[in-house]
Amino acid sequence: MISVIVPIYNVDAYLNACIDSILRQTYQDFELILVDDGSCDTCYQICEEYYKSYPDKVKVVHKSNGGLSDARNVGIRLAEGEYIALIDADDYISPNMLDILHKNILETKSDISVCKYIKVKEDNHIPILTKETRQVMSGDDLIYGIYKALYPTIDFVAWNKLYKKELFVKNKIEYPLGKYHEDEYTTHKLLHVSHKVVLSNQELYCYRYREESIANTPNDQKLFDYMGALEETMLTYRSNKRLAASSLFRYMGVLYMIRKQYERKSNERKRINEKIVKYIKLVVCEKDIGLKRKVGLLLISIMAKIELYSY
Repeated sequence: MISVIVPIYNVDAYLNACIDSILRQTYQDFELILVDDGSCDTCYQICEEYYKSYPDKVKVVHKSNGGLSDARNVGIRLAEGEYIALIDADDYISPNMLDILHKNILETKSDISVCKYIKVKEDNHIPILTKETRQVMSGDDLIYGIYKALYPTIDFVAWNKLYKKELFVKNKIEYPLGKYHEDEYTTHKLLHVSHKVVLSNQELYCYRYREESIANTPNDQKLFDYMGALEETMLTYRSNKRLAASSLFRYMGVLYMIRKQYERKSNERKRINEKIVKYIKLVVCEKDIGLKRKVGLLLISIMAKIELYSY
């Protein structure tokens, strides 16, 4: 029924905890696809050991390094389940996660089932289940809520969700190769084509915060890929009245925050200023952005324009 896909690259210190948390699920109608993306540590051997121990449950793919997006795409193409769950190899999940997400997606006839996540640093921290409440909404409603920062522990991350596989297949949605912030490029597309999404208040996914991880190691390419993802989504929803203003405000706000990280007259700051100036007209014309926010964004745009004249 469910294909659980784990992309793996050089995380042997955490991989056992991740795989064990999946194999110990209260819901057992799943296949586990381990995609070893050319790891240089002992991940290869760990994957093989689990395959030998659980040959009817575990599939293993060893491939040359192609990045997280490529590993996810390979796993999705191999998946035989009706539903897809994506778990990062340095994280782990609550024993009830698949059970609750699957029950919710069936009972509400939704396309995507979502839970909250928590940040952890230890293997043994399992969130305590509380009385469950659910919200059912359209995919666009959830996109809007994320843009408005109403769901900070849901967000556009890929891994706290259960998806109908047909969302990927019928809509030809894949994770972009060679990009950081691949979730920002992809999750909104899956939500946008979903008629119904169900949200659980339960914290079922344990996101391991590691300062040395790819996600938490800053670099220029990562920042500009993030801006590229936000720009793409903002332009995608220009004709959607509900999403247009919120996506534009989020994009412009991120541009301003990233701009502050670079010194004046640096090439990076110039690139950001050019993007800000490019969208001045959109800020002015967008009716659903409040006056206070519009004035703030306009001031940022004016400062960016002044800086560009000084180059």
